[in-house]
Amino acid sequence: MPQIRPPQTHDKTKFPILSLFVCGVGVIGLLTLGIWQIKRLEWKNTLQENLDIAFATNAPASLTRTEFTKLGKNDLKRGVVKGSIDFSKSLFFHGRIQEGKSIIAVVAPVTIPSLNLTIPAEIGCSYNPQISEFRSAQNNPIPLKGIIRNPRWSFATPNNVPERNIWWRLDPQDLKIRWGTPDLENVVMTIENTADFSSDWTPCLVEKKLRNDHASYAVFWFTMAFVLSILWAVRFLRPYLQSA
Repeated sequence: MPQIRPPQTHDKTKFPILSLFVCGVGVIGLLTLGIWQIKRLEWKNTLQENLDIAFATNAPASLTRTEFTKLGKNDLKRGVVKGSIDFSKSLFFHGRIQEGKSIIAVVAPVTIPSLNLTIPAEIGCSYNPQISEFRSAQNNPIPLKGIIRNPRWSFATPNNVPERNIWWRLDPQDLKIRWGTPDLENVVMTIENTADFSSDWTPCLVEKKLRNDHASYAVFWFTMAFVLSILWAVRFLRPYLQSA
């Protein structure tokens, strides 16, 4: 008699908990990057709107004390104020890119007597500024036109090294100590009418049209999260379900 073989049994595949955990961490990380890009998109759109408003006129109004002291985190204002530049305290700031080239921003304290304020200001830019250009300059009050904004820098910007007179970040806290001005406001002004007091420097340019690719970046990270989820389902979840 032919021998009857018992039916073969297959062990059920264990649920892929470890791969689910690893994939879940990856998906959450990718989604977080996508959400961050959406927030950056909103911030960039708001900033572009403020720039469009600021440069809508060639004759901006006089700036008020409130606009200096109550400036919102993502706000900027363009206007005119009469102030005295203390050229003797000018500092050279590195890291600014202008027209595709690295350029040095000359930063000095500006005192505004009518508003009882002192602010740091980018008074001009130069590829090779010389200390002799401004040491003898006069500090008489003059009308200054420009943009005021909150100082910002990226995480990749090097720290200032005041003891070596090396400057990268427009950090008012460092400038307060350097200049001996404890009441220095936490805003910075980029002056447009540099030619009124220097023929050697050019104005530090403010980018009027911002590059904004954050929407495409967000789509990329969300797509990567979806693809990773599908790969996990095909590689680990399907064999588990087929073994049931």
